[in-house]
Amino acid sequence: MPVAPKTFRSPSQPSRQHKRRRYDRVRDQEPSRAWYKTARWQKLRWSILVRDLFTCQKSGCGRVETETSQLVCDHVEPHRGDEALFWNGPFQTLCKACHDRDKQREERLGDRFQPYSIPSGVKPSRIPVHLVCGAPGSGKSTYVRQHAQAADYVIDFDDIRERLGLGRYGGQDLGFAYAERDRMIRSLEHRHHGECWLIVMAPTDAERRAWMRALGRVTVHTIDTDEDECLRRIMADPMRQGYLPPLVAAVAKYFEENRKQFR
Repeated sequence: MPVAPKTFRSPSQPSRQHKRRRYDRVRDQEPSRAWYKTARWQKLRWSILVRDLFTCQKSGCGRVETETSQLVCDHVEPHRGDEALFWNGPFQTLCKACHDRDKQREERLGDRFQPYSIPSGVKPSRIPVHLVCGAPGSGKSTYVRQHAQAADYVIDFDDIRERLGLGRYGGQDLGFAYAERDRMIRSLEHRHHGECWLIVMAPTDAERRAWMRALGRVTVHTIDTDEDECLRRIMADPMRQGYLPPLVAAVAKYFEENRKQFR
């Protein structure tokens, strides 16, 4: 029977455990983490455990747990920092194993499948948002560096991946990066200073309008670099050399979606 060859992680690359710890540190900075430590939350948690008879509600589990530290009062719909969703639920009881293994994985990955990658439950921004659109290699990040001010808030998915130790153009464990990007977007409803520069591909007018409806105060900047020039830049960039196939495919997809809207 064929045996898959062993894989080796370069010493310079962070381990999965290190990435997870880094993700948890970022997550612990969210204001909603403090709500879990209040007496109000403890009272609410206990009422849900009693209601569910200390039984895990995940389909296929049904574990009855007498040790309540091994039970979690879970938000059926991830609250994503939304205070109303946090306190109003709905809620369910999960055993710690189901919550830590399955539910959190679903949450980390779930927003990738939202329409146009707009986070679920996002509310209008309190500060002006510059939505910078374009294909990979079009120059979106360069445009933002040239126009953003020191007090502005930049949301760049490539920067987020790099900050989390996932590699600027890498393709693994993107759930952590999406979760952090979505946390930053949701935080716009609470910000009072500066302006936001949000970098997305958004190849169609319909997607750009969807972002405008979601965030409210949006100015769209479209970087209209042609397809051949995007590909030339990607091929010439040493940092992108290990990721050419997915980047080339992303360029092709962007321009196909962009052309399709005019047919």
